[in-house]
Amino acid sequence: AGKIIRTMAAPRANDVNFLIGGPAGNPGFDTDGRLVYRTIDFGFGRGFRGPQPGQPFVPPPSPDSSALVRFDLATRKLDTAGFFKIPKNNFSMTQDANGRMSMSVTMNPLPIVDGWAVMSDGTIAFVRGSDYHVDFVGKGGMRTSAEKIPYEWQRMSDDDKSRFLDSSKVAIEKARAAIAAGGAGGAQAMQQAMQQGMEAMGMGIGGGGPPILVMMGGPGGGGGAAPPQRGGDGAGRGGEAGRGGAPAAGGAGGIQVPPINMVPISELPDYKPVFGNGSVRADMDGRLWVRTIPTKPTPGGAIYDVIDGKGALVDRVQVPAGTTIAGFGKGGIVYLGLRDASGIHVQRIVSK
Repeated sequence: AGKIIRTMAAPRANDVNFLIGGPAGNPGFDTDGRLVYRTIDFGFGRGFRGPQPGQPFVPPPSPDSSALVRFDLATRKLDTAGFFKIPKNNFSMTQDANGRMSMSVTMNPLPIVDGWAVMSDGTIAFVRGSDYHVDFVGKGGMRTSAEKIPYEWQRMSDDDKSRFLDSSKVAIEKARAAIAAGGAGGAQAMQQAMQQGMEAMGMGIGGGGPPILVMMGGPGGGGGAAPPQRGGDGAGRGGEAGRGGAPAAGGAGGIQVPPINMVPISELPDYKPVFGNGSVRADMDGRLWVRTIPTKPTPGGAIYDVIDGKGALVDRVQVPAGTTIAGFGKGGIVYLGLRDASGIHVQRIVSK
């Protein structure tokens, strides 16, 4: 009848954002009925000391892994199911003679990461990016590891790495210009620019989004990390100096993106990763769908490896160009989202 019949507290206040699903992974329930979701420790706990008087704020080191936790709704006990690798981005902050703070980011545009999903029977699956195999956590916490999945690994020479870094830098600078000109709408431009840059290298990300997008804004134009707000004097006049004296980004919204630097060539992997961040989904028939990074330019939409409950590759599926997987149904049903001149649609497809 649409009535609320129960209200309960979230497992932990800091984890609320991870319960909504999306690129960080979709929560589910394991074989023992516990809520499974991803969380992350940014280092602000465990005795972290904030900025000292007269000293600039130094962010804690960015983590390179994230925890998958299980929460018992009845006992409210929480434990860790396992860990998986995530993109690591290094943040640094500097202070000028006038006391104004600025941030820069150093990122790896091609990280080797892990993926995860809760399968239809409640089994937890970790897809490892280093050698492309699946680790399972099943009933009673039983852990098993599958064999490596066959894949056409492509080695990257130093020249390949250099070209990729150059393409990534160009894509990011285009996106920074788009954000400065278009405010919040520039975030979509950044995703498109990053995707075009990767596709130019034969590594389309299939709509997975850019590796990182950090926005700076708020009154004062550079007073530290803040939710996106209007720059300028608070009246929404983008491009004017903020109250702190720093120029706000031009365009609607006054959103600023801090300088983004690339890691040196030596930190890029020797082989192109199989998949990117947020690329693993579970269907309703006990299978995993992994959106792969093509080893060469490929016409059409994203290509998925379909993996069964034993960790074996059973199919490869390419979705039509311009579509993205929105969800699954039982019996091989896949729901595709697409946008065309007439609007946004959902297609129901039965996979073979």
